[in-house]
This record gives sequence, structure tokens and C-alpha cells, in this order.
Amino acid sequence: MKPRIIGNCDHDCNVVDCSDLEEKIKSIPKMGQNTPRGWVPYEDALFVDHSGFGGPTELALTVDQFKRQLVSMVDKAGFTLAFGITDIGPFQLYIQAFKKAKKE
Repeated sequence: MKPRIIGNCDHDCNVVDCSDLEEKIKSIPKMGQNTPRGWVPYEDALFVDHSGFGGPTELALTVDQFKRQLVSMVDKAGFTLAFGITDIGPFQLYIQAFKKAKKE
């Protein structure tokens, strides 16, 4: 399973096309605890509410907070980032950012 690329520096580094961001987020795959070949984890996983009932003051990010955090991560990284769901519960999930592994 490959993670979902959201920011691609091969084409438009530091630019996130927000016009289709919602579709990209919906297509983030469930990856489990496996790190995909050719990628390494980038920063800590994001804890996100997926029930729609979470509020902005709770530990889990709301969908809008997650979108802002995702765009901020891609803008700050300066390289391609991809995302995958690493753990999912009834109300929240963890989404891990990945960066391409350095070739040896």
C-alpha cells in the first residue's frame, strides 16, 4: 500500500492545490503500522477526530484543524509528503506523514 501524496515537490514545491484537498484527504489509505517501501515517517502522527462530533478544544484535531495542519506541514516541509492512516478507532484516527527515503 502506498501513502497518498498531498504535496509534490517534483512539480510545485510548497504549493498545495486546495481545490481538490477534500478528495485527497478522503483518499488517504489505511496503512496500519507498516512503513511503505521508499518512505520514512515524518514528524509525529496527527490525532484526528473522524466522527464529526469533536470540538476545537479537544485533543483530537477537527477536520478543519487537520486540513490547516496538513497544508502547513506541506508548506513548511519543502519536499514531497504523503499521508497514511496508521491506526483507527470508533471516533478518532492517527494519520502519519511520510517523506521519501534517501537513496543510498
